[in-house]
Amino acid sequence: MEKLRYLVLEDGKVFEGKAFGSDNFTIGELVSNSSMTGYQEILSDNSYVGKIINLTYPMIGSYGITREGFENTNPYIFGLIVGEYTQVPSNWKSEMTFDEYLKLKNIPAIEGIDTRMLSKIINKNHCIKATFTDSIENVEEIVKELKEYKSDENYTDLVSIKKPFRIPNNGEKIVVIDLGASDLVVRELNFRGKDITIVPYNFTSEEIMRIHPKGIVISNGPGNLKQLYQLIESVKRMIGKLPIFGIGLGHQVIALASGADIKLLDKAQRGSNYPVKNIENNHIENVVKNNHLTVDEKSLENTGLEITHIDVNVGNIEGLKDDSKMINSIQYQPYYIASEKVDSAFEKFYNNINEVMKEECLENSEGEINA
Repeated sequence: MEKLRYLVLEDGKVFEGKAFGSDNFTIGELVSNSSMTGYQEILSDNSYVGKIINLTYPMIGSYGITREGFENTNPYIFGLIVGEYTQVPSNWKSEMTFDEYLKLKNIPAIEGIDTRMLSKIINKNHCIKATFTDSIENVEEIVKELKEYKSDENYTDLVSIKKPFRIPNNGEKIVVIDLGASDLVVRELNFRGKDITIVPYNFTSEEIMRIHPKGIVISNGPGNLKQLYQLIESVKRMIGKLPIFGIGLGHQVIALASGADIKLLDKAQRGSNYPVKNIENNHIENVVKNNHLTVDEKSLENTGLEITHIDVNVGNIEGLKDDSKMINSIQYQPYYIASEKVDSAFEKFYNNINEVMKEECLENSEGEINA
């Protein structure tokens, strides 16, 4: 017999559906994702820590769970909402059903809800809290708890690596400041032969510089920028000393460290196939995005930052650079990862590293001649 489950919102709305996944309920921020595929990548994207995700595509779970479909090993989402869940996957690579995986990872889920209508509710609210229950007898108490709930959890601290971890290679030394980095970032750097050291988000600039990197990547991830004050100050001290590249949350950190401001988007952007225009080459790429904040264009004056990418639909900033300080950043997920073609944003970072190394070679050569 199918078990009923209820989604309860802090404004008192209650949605009835069918239960699957875990029976472990907690309060999370309700968000939507409009992607047609990639539910494994969405579940394991650390940027979704603390979120209850509403997947708007009508049917989820059709290809089951595969070993290679994850961005990170452990998902940290607090719940999942789908229109219809497929119990029998059709994929020879599938190792378990979606339901089995959610139970294994202790993630509650609900199906049979109008996810598109729920998405409209989410879009009207910048932040709406929600939770699940299997009984509606105590709904008033749950709504009261939702309204009073305040989370001061440092999600960056939760997902960031705890100790430095090196992935040795023959290329240039790159430090990745881990704010919840996806495997995609590390795979890209490793594919290019870079010697990678992943460090915790609270590593100081002095600790980072002692590694003697040729460049720094500030990763994507979840988190409250107010809790990243130490990191922002560290980045300020390193700007101009070596190439720095930021992705997602890392992009926002670079903007703040450069003197710009961050503002709330009118509507959160979470999903795939968002058209982003590269102003420098006039190309348009369809990218994956997961953000509700953006850099305020009005705040760029006197920062030295230039806009490199914009959202085609809304016009908000998607990429920045300051050539004089060797920094560049993007809000979205890089398009080309570990492939023959290099993503334009990563290419800019690699070119900055090459320019610095050329200058170092020239200085060394001049020193030898003068000696």
